[in-house]
Amino acid sequence: MSRELFVTLSAGLEEVTGQEVIWRLPDSRLLAADSGKVFFSSDASPEDTLGLRSVNHVHVVAAHLDGIDSGAQGLEQIEALASAVDFLPGAFASAEINPWKTDPPTFRVTGYRSGEQEYGSMDVAARVGAGVVARHGWPVDLESYDVEIVAYLTDDRLLMGTRLTREGSLHRRHRVGVGKSTLKASVAFSLCWLADLHGAQALVDPLCGAATIPTEAALQWPHLDVIGGDRSADELDLARRNVELTGAAVSLCRWDCRELPLARSSVDRIVSDLPFGRRVGSHQKNVHLYPRMVREMGRVLEPGGLMVALTLERKLFTRLIDRSPVLHIERVIGISLSGLRPSVYLVRRG
Repeated sequence: MSRELFVTLSAGLEEVTGQEVIWRLPDSRLLAADSGKVFFSSDASPEDTLGLRSVNHVHVVAAHLDGIDSGAQGLEQIEALASAVDFLPGAFASAEINPWKTDPPTFRVTGYRSGEQEYGSMDVAARVGAGVVARHGWPVDLESYDVEIVAYLTDDRLLMGTRLTREGSLHRRHRVGVGKSTLKASVAFSLCWLADLHGAQALVDPLCGAATIPTEAALQWPHLDVIGGDRSADELDLARRNVELTGAAVSLCRWDCRELPLARSSVDRIVSDLPFGRRVGSHQKNVHLYPRMVREMGRVLEPGGLMVALTLERKLFTRLIDRSPVLHIERVIGISLSGLRPSVYLVRRG
């Protein structure tokens, strides 16, 4: 049975997710993309859709409507629409993954709002919830719910759906724990996808932290020789435990990214989440770190090799690449991540 679904992801990476949907779910048809969302129809089972690695959450579309008023009348419109929508197909799909504890199922509504409305996201959630109760009579349970309904109100557009995933990608993937600035697994996969790993031989992450990028690379592209390194003993201990839990074939080393123990021109892919200078370190520290780090990456990258780097230090990183005699920027992709606006750089060694 074909369903219309939408997935949420870090805004800016919609192209990656669209490509992954077609690659992993070949019976699917892309319908549209919006900031942080991709819509598609698919005959795949709900369980199969959870195999998408570049996404944070997967949803079955219930309804969408344009023309929601920004004043009190808008809340009435929202409740009226919710009361007319059949949420059962999405609820049944959710039950294939997380069976209901009760019949009828309990539910909760999570609301998101952006725009100039006179009401907030909790008001949106409350009105959608009232509509669901009027239509289906399901009891509300905010903690041990069977079904989670989501409502996204963007300006005058309302989108409602049933969430198939219980946790976001930061915690959903099999990991012992996360570090001070651990990257979302969905973004780590997207960085690896942009690195075009299908024909690559080796991937190195010189600042691997909890090993999120190396783990995603090794699990999804098992032909790769994957190496991760970090200066922090605590981060490496967490990385080792995460790698052991997943069974990923990752070699971990303690090193300084400014002096990598790797031969010149020995690696064809470098993928890394570079220090932002926010939760860990500072911009001033990055000013001293980045020059030697970039030179060292250029040294170990083989001619024609590709570096994919995520950084908030756009001016600093761009200036260093422009000054490099061997590296050049092929593409820059701005993304949204945890309230910040970092960029993904695709850098080629000539």
